[in-house]
Order: sequence, then C-alpha cells, then structure tokens
Amino acid sequence: MFSTLVAVLSFEQILSSSSAVTEMRWCCLSEPEMLKCKQLANVTSQVVSFASVTCIYGGSSTSCMSMVANRSADVITLGEELIYQAGVYHGLVPVVAEDYGKHEEGLTNYAVALIRSNLSKDISFESQENIKACHPAAGDSVGWTAPVGLLIGYDVMAWKACNPYQSSAEFFQESCVPGALSNKYNPDGDNPTSLCAICSNQKTCPRNVSERYYGYQGAYRCLTEGAGDVTFVSHLTVFDFTGVDNDLNPGRDFKLLCSDGTRADVGSFQNCNLARIPSRVVMSRLGDKLTGLKQLLLRLDEYFQTRPNLFQLFSSSGYGGKDLLFEDSTVKLIDVQEKNSTETWLGEKYFLALKTLSSCRRVVIAARSLTGNVESLGRGCFLLTVLITVVFSRFWCS
Repeated sequence: MFSTLVAVLSFEQILSSSSAVTEMRWCCLSEPEMLKCKQLANVTSQVVSFASVTCIYGGSSTSCMSMVANRSADVITLGEELIYQAGVYHGLVPVVAEDYGKHEEGLTNYAVALIRSNLSKDISFESQENIKACHPAAGDSVGWTAPVGLLIGYDVMAWKACNPYQSSAEFFQESCVPGALSNKYNPDGDNPTSLCAICSNQKTCPRNVSERYYGYQGAYRCLTEGAGDVTFVSHLTVFDFTGVDNDLNPGRDFKLLCSDGTRADVGSFQNCNLARIPSRVVMSRLGDKLTGLKQLLLRLDEYFQTRPNLFQLFSSSGYGGKDLLFEDSTVKLIDVQEKNSTETWLGEKYFLALKTLSSCRRVVIAARSLTGNVESLGRGCFLLTVLITVVFSRFWCS
C-alpha cells in the first residue's frame, strides 16, 4: 500500500509542472482501439488523480485528423503518408515518436535500390528505361512510394495521366508490382499489364503470398532469380535473406544503386538510399498544450515501462486488433526534438516523394470531376484547363 502511494505521488510530482495538461483526448480509429484506450484511461485515472485520458471515436484517420485540428480531440498516432496528410492538409505536428529499438532512434527503414554486383556499369537512375524492376507490393512505402515518388519528383520519370503505375510502366521495360492490377490500385482498369510481366503470376500478380515475388523476400527473389535487374526494398532485406534463400554473399554479390549514379556496398545504406522512412508519431495541433502533451506521453511510457502489470502501452493483446494506439513492435516513445514539423520528421527525400504523389492525385480528382478525362501535369496546368472550360462555357451558353 505504501509503495503504491509513493509511486502515485512521485508520478504526480513529475507531471505537476506549469506546462502539464489536465486532459488528453485520444482519437481512436476502431472499436478495438477504443477498448485499449478506455483501459489506459481507467488505469491512468487510478495513478494520476489530476491528469486524465479521454477516448473519442473517430472511425477513420481522416476523421481523426479533422477532429484534432478543430479541437474536438488532442492526439492521434499516424505513420508514413498519413503523417504527410495530417501536416499539410490539417496543420498537425509530431509530438512524440515510436522507437523500434533499431540502430537509429525513430527509424522504420531505409528505402534502397538493390542490384547484383555484375549489373552493367551503365545502369543508373538516369538510364533505367531498359531495365526490369522488382517491387515488394503496390503502395508499399519503402518499395513503391519512395522510389517512384522520387523518380517523378526529380523529373527522371515522367508523369503519365497523373497515374504513377502508368508512369512506372512507361519508364521501366517490365516490372513486378504485386497488386498493381487489383481494384484497389487499378480502379479504372487502365494499368498496363507490363507491371506484372516478370511476376510469377503474370496475369493477376496478387498482393499476397500466393505471388512468389510478393513482399521484401519476394522482391529479393525477383532479383536473385534473374527476373529483374533492380529491386526496391528495405536496407535490411539483403542481410535477412542472403544465405537463407541462396548461397550468395551480401558484400560480394550485391551493391546499392545511389541516387547520384554511383554504387556503394550494401552496408552503406545511410549514405546511399532513396529515402529514410521514419517511425510513426503521435500528432497534435499547434498550441500551448504541445509541451504538456509531450511530457504526459513520455512520462506515461516511463511509468508503465517499469510497471507492465498495470498496463502495456505497446501490446494489443486482448483487445481484438493489432497496432492499437501504438505499433506493437514499439519499445519506447521518444521526443521528436527539432524534427517537430511534418517535413523535418519525414525528411527531405521522403517528403518530396509523398508531396509528388499526393499533389498530382488531388489535381486528378478535381480534374475528373470538372472536365472529364484530363491528363494534368501539375496544378497550374489544371487551373488553365478549368479556366478554358469556364470561358468556353460562358461563350457557348451566352
């Protein structure tokens, strides 16, 4: 009893500074997440008498972004493209980040271009039109968004109807992009079949394990079995599967293709990569609560790390879902420090990749709704198209 009282008092003392918040309203994406959040709220109310966690059901990440922005909620955990959307379109900023215990804090993966050491020296990012590319899956942040977004963003790959899948099909000779022909990634049914030309299942190349070249191990096989010339994967892929799937040697048989055209050893991924993919973050709106929210989250983590019998922040077991509130592989929360904006947290290259793909997608949606089948190369081009449409409409209807 005495030890529990001391624990409660010491925790309250930590949070009793002037910047501490009295309430943290968490926007939840699902019913399982609500269950976990309510358990956190219940436990927290017992150990922190003046600081409370309130759980609000948002139902979707987009809805929660809006709720946090308009002050109906305070925090939401987001990753990858959703970080970009929350920051650019809703004005949210990172507060704390998940850490997965890797060699760098706040790191998920480095996106790299992996090649065989004996690939022609003439091949670079400026001359990939005649080579075959392996991707782990359509929409994958490491193996699709980073490389395709950057190639388009650097004006190496040309936009084709503002469709990155059509753009990639025109740029690479042939590819394996599992899922590229599915309804989710090919809603209009116009993605070229060349996106599945070097997959094991060339007709449908499903985005699941029934496709031999699906996932990071699959994309690695696509390279080592000679189907493709380059594969876009995690920096750890070559170490995870070399010697397991084959008798090759990472240092001898593979190289990284760098964005400046040079090549590097596979261990040089920090300097030779397409983008650094950061971990997920808890985001909130700008304002005087940011410091208090950060302190509360970090102290809650610190408190429960030493008292796992009370509550486990990074476990979704027993709630009917996974990665609830936090990703289950998280080992601790960290301060984002100076990387406290969307652009600085995502990093220059990954931010550019997301910006490139997201901006054109928004233009295409508007263009289709207003002017039909418009092949837009940018916002200025679209606005000009709308202007011409309006002018002609006024002329013919007057």
